[in-house]
Amino acid sequence: MKITDATWEQRNLGVTCYEITFERDDKLSDVAGSWDKFLERQYLVLKVPNYRPDIAAFVQAQGAKYIETAITFKCDLRTWQLPASLKDICGLSSYAPMNDDDVQVMLAEIRKGIFKTDRIYLDSYFTHEQAAQRYVNWATDMLNRGHVAYKVMYRGEAVGFFNDALAGVYSKFTGTGMGLFVQYSTLDAAARYTKQPKVEAVVSSNNPEVVNIRIKLGCLIGKMNSVFVKHND
Repeated sequence: MKITDATWEQRNLGVTCYEITFERDDKLSDVAGSWDKFLERQYLVLKVPNYRPDIAAFVQAQGAKYIETAITFKCDLRTWQLPASLKDICGLSSYAPMNDDDVQVMLAEIRKGIFKTDRIYLDSYFTHEQAAQRYVNWATDMLNRGHVAYKVMYRGEAVGFFNDALAGVYSKFTGTGMGLFVQYSTLDAAARYTKQPKVEAVVSSNNPEVVNIRIKLGCLIGKMNSVFVKHND
């Protein structure tokens, strides 16, 4: 078990939180023996590998509720190439580092609630405003640590953004297919500007559009974790 005291959720959501990731060799007896410790926190996020149905059954018996499956996509940048069928259409897009005005546009779009498929947005315990502010905090923290945010362009207009951990389509372009350009841009930028041989991205099963795009772009599915949540107060 990997137990993370997610102290940042106190600021983001107003709750104390443990994020617990279970592993292949965890004994069910150890999970049960640790349960009382988990209840020290108001909010639990429990990530169970898809090959451990015994742990999934146990946490549900303790009152945890399934909310999504976290799908990890892998891409080996040393061999990755954009599929030939997508070269022409992806060539219509571009991306560039943001200036200060672009950053304000990005944060305003996030505040509108462009992320509607994550576990916070879909959890009735939290408000949609809290879910959006959590992403604003995340994006702002990354900028403050020196990470670069990029705007994704199509026909001279910003249609979305990405940074090292987040990617999204702006509200005006929801449902227009711009997600392909955004996801392609993340891979192209990683291949061009980083020294990493491989990259991973976690996509929620609640977002089948991005799941399908990642597959079309040539990414491979790695691990999958069923995610359960429990509120203890």
